[in-house]
Order: sequence, then C-alpha cells, then structure tokens
Amino acid sequence: MFRQQFGQIEPTPANLLLSASLVFVVGIAVFSYLPDWLASNEAIWLGVMSVVGVLASWLWARARCRYALAALFLLAFAGWRYSLTFPAGSEQSIWRYNEKRVVLTGTIGDEPVFSQKDQRLLIEVSYLLEPENKMVDGRVLAVTNLNPAFAYGNRVKLSCMLQTPRPIEDFAYDRYLAKDGVYSVCYQPLISVVGRSETSWLQRLRIQVFAVKDWARRQIGRALPEPQASLVKGMILGDQRGISREVQSDFSRSGLSHIVAISGMNMTILAALFVEFFLLAGLSRRPAVVIAGAALWLYTLLIGWPASAVRAVILSSLYLLAVFAGRLADLPRALALAAATMLLASPRMLRDDLGFSLSFLAFLGVAYFVPLFDRISWWPKSFLPKVRELIWLTLSAQILVWPLLAVTFGQVSLIAPLANLLVVWTLPLIMLIALVGLPLAAFWLPLGQGLLLLTGWLAGFDAAVARLMARPDWAVTNVSGLSGSAILSYYMFVAWLLFRLRKRMSAESENIL
Repeated sequence: MFRQQFGQIEPTPANLLLSASLVFVVGIAVFSYLPDWLASNEAIWLGVMSVVGVLASWLWARARCRYALAALFLLAFAGWRYSLTFPAGSEQSIWRYNEKRVVLTGTIGDEPVFSQKDQRLLIEVSYLLEPENKMVDGRVLAVTNLNPAFAYGNRVKLSCMLQTPRPIEDFAYDRYLAKDGVYSVCYQPLISVVGRSETSWLQRLRIQVFAVKDWARRQIGRALPEPQASLVKGMILGDQRGISREVQSDFSRSGLSHIVAISGMNMTILAALFVEFFLLAGLSRRPAVVIAGAALWLYTLLIGWPASAVRAVILSSLYLLAVFAGRLADLPRALALAAATMLLASPRMLRDDLGFSLSFLAFLGVAYFVPLFDRISWWPKSFLPKVRELIWLTLSAQILVWPLLAVTFGQVSLIAPLANLLVVWTLPLIMLIALVGLPLAAFWLPLGQGLLLLTGWLAGFDAAVARLMARPDWAVTNVSGLSGSAILSYYMFVAWLLFRLRKRMSAESENIL
C-alpha cells in the first residue's frame, strides 16, 4: 500500500538520487546543530570518508552493505562540507582583527541594503592600513547613515571598530551573517569613496542591472504615493526599504507579508503569466514553457539577482515544469534534489536562512495539497479558474509553513486564510501591469505612469485589507509556548491525513475504472 500511495521504492536511478539527496540534507541538518568544535573539525569527517572508502572496497558486493556505506559516506561528506563554512584561520583573515580599531580598504560587493534609518554595505576587504599594513581578505558588514548613498562596485576606505557579530535577543544574528561568510561588523564607520575597483564583465553587467533597477524604483516612486509605491517596489523589485513599520505590522498580523516580497508564490505567478502570454501569442506548450522560464530568469537578473529571488525562481521553475509536464507527483523528488544542490553551495542556509526552509515547505504543500483541493466539487473548475487556482495555491502553501513561522516568531495569524483569499487575486494583476508599464514609461512616460497608477490602486486595496484584517485583537495569537513535540505531532497528523486522502482518491479512481 505504501508503494501505491507514495511511489516505488525499488533502487531505480531516480529513487537512488532521491535517497542520496535526502541523506545529504539530513546530514546538513544534523551538523547544523552540533557544537561548533565538532562540526568545524574537517579532519574528522575526511577521516570518516576515508574509512568508509576502505570498507566499501571489501563490502561493495553486498547490496545492503553498499547502501549503508553510501549513506554513511554521504553523511560524512555533509559534515566535511559543513566544516568548510567556518572562518579560515589564515593570518590574512580580517576577522582576526575583531575588537580592534582598523583602517581598511575594500570594494562594496553587493547592492546596498537600505532601511528607514541606515544603509548596510557588504565590504569585500582587500587591504588593511592600520593597525598593520598588509593585504587581507574577508567580508565586513558596515552599517552607516543613509547619506551619502553608496553603490555596488565603489572602492571605499573606512575606519571603525571591528566587532564580532553577536545574537540579538532570540535572533542568532551571528549565524545569520556567517551563512554569507561575514564574521566582522562595524557600526557608524568613517567611510569615503576612493574610486571604483577594476571590474570584470560580470561586475560591469551587475552595475548596469542595478542602474536599471534604480531607474524602475524612481519611476514607481514618481507615479505613486506612499505606501502604494513602496508596496509595488516590494512586489516587483524585492525592495522593501520604504515600507513603514506600521504597514509592515499590518501585513505581518494579517499573514500577508509574503505578498510584498520576492517569494516563490510571486515567481510562480509570474511564470504562469509568461506562459499564458506566449500561449496566446501562438506558441505550443513546450516552447512557451522554455521561453517563459528564460524570461523568468531574465527578470531575476534585472532585479539584481538577490539570493531570495534566485531560490524562488529555481523552485518556481521546478513547479511549472512539473505542472505543464503533467508530473506534479514528481515535484517532491525534484525539490529534494534542488535542496541538496543549494545546501551543497551554502550549507548554513538550512538552519540560518528562514526563507530557505519556508520556500521548500510551501512548495511541498503545493505539491501534495493542490491536487486534493482541486477535487473540491462545490467550486466548479469552469468558474473563475485562475482565481480558483491562486486560492488553492495559497492555502496549500500555508498548511506546512505556519508551524515554522509560529515557532520562529512566537505567534500565528488566525486571520491569514481570509486575508489571503481577499488579496491574492491582485498580485498577478499588479505584476503584469507593472511589467508592462515600466518599459512603456521609457518610451512614453504618461502612458507608462498611467498604467502604474492602476498598480497603485490595487496595492492600496491590499494595504486597506491588511489594515482591516490586522485590527481585531484575535487576528494574531501568541504561541510562544508551542513545543517541538507539538509541531512534530502536527506534521505527523498532516502526513497521516495526506496518506488517508490519497488512499481514498486512489480507491475512487479504481472504482471509476
């Protein structure tokens, strides 16, 4: 019965790849919570891999031993890969000068991140001037005033007290920065631009991309008032710098924070819009999917290639390929492979990047529950099919996501399902109109800004719904006492319920035949 409900378990290449991916992901999860002195010991895990390799040369002919040794090797490999994420002990590492006043030079290695009170600069350090005069390497996060504004590629000189990142209340800020290789921070440095570094073609491309993004940001700001302008920038460009704390609180309490970010749902909706457009243009399904996928990746490039958007576009591409190939049941297998690949590149994401875990849980919910919701008979498929699809997509994603949000933030929005039902239909319209209006603004400004006004009205509706839904005291409930065992019980119940529903669906299909 298990095989009928969840797929074959024979050692086919696809199942072996799935098993290997899951073992690697589990290994990264285990090592993420080991003490640092153990997880960082590269020699131990290299030694385990060597021992397993020797044993495999003797026992490989036995199938059971072969799979057990392969799993053990993958676990040790995950430990070795995770150990490489700890800071190198080189004398040239800038983190060795933490808790000292330094003067250094470096290059701004990513787009500055702006908040309402400061800007954060990721500095790729190249030279230390004080207290020593030497070449160094590493990354420093500099937090400085909003003015003057700096830009990607600027070569800067800064003087500050280097500090070791530390947790902020319940937030592991040190681990959050470590996932990006940042082990030093400095606050309110004396900083000045001393030129622009020598750039490769890729860096020059990123500079041009950020220039296009700045232009789009200005066009939206000129066409729309606040808070609509900031909301549209968040939905289209992933830029949330102008959203006030009050508006952020409204969207958080109403469970709509994902609306104003570059999330997997945004990307999936955008990809679906691209596919529909190319189908209407006369292309067949396969070329439409391929070109839509290329357009989705181009869009990700044009908004600056942020990590959250890259993750979202990978998952959205997997989802759409599964849907349009009619193989939605294979999506969990593709997600496991994608998770293993991403963690191979950046192992610390599993524990220290909430967006990573939320994205995969959301897509697993979509993969398993959209087909179930799609069988609901009281909403005919012929009545508002696109709205129906968006609602099932949103509700399915929430089923597996909310426990992790509850544990992380100590609260859960009870009104989120209703709020999402009211506003989710506006998201594809906002994205479609903005992506048409912005290019038009470059050729005919009045028409382009006129279209952007439509996005402002829709974003204003979203803000009004968020404000209304956030008003009741019961909209959010405190679940700070929620235990890990309770969360585990919930996921076990969901798995059991899924098993029962899929079993019933299978029986109904057999009866029909």
